[in-house]
Amino acid sequence: MLPTCLFQIYSEKSFLVHNNWQPINLHTVVDNIQKRSNYDLKSNEFKPRMISVMLSGSKVMNDKLKNGLASFYKELDEINNKSANDIWDYLLEFPKNIHNVGSALISDFIKGDDLVKSHAADLTV
Repeated sequence: MLPTCLFQIYSEKSFLVHNNWQPINLHTVVDNIQKRSNYDLKSNEFKPRMISVMLSGSKVMNDKLKNGLASFYKELDEINNKSANDIWDYLLEFPKNIHNVGSALISDFIKGDDLVKSHAADLTV
């Protein structure tokens, strides 16, 4: 559903290509949109804001996944076995370099993993 929405919003067929959702490829797609459209990335308007999130978020996720998906899941599993304060610190640190994203949204993202669901649910209240 998200690929179709972004395709319609930005008139960019690359969103419909499954392989383009890998962080490095997504960054390239979004960077090309930014070069073409020259959005003000500090704007709170929807289109520039989403471009800003996808540009910065794809960089962060590319870094998180540099050692592979299994390594990232291992990191999340290790966090899940720490104290609530350590998990909170992780949730504060994770989105630091993702524009317009905070700890609550990252908590929802991670809860979707079911790995830190038990702790992350309490931290977003």
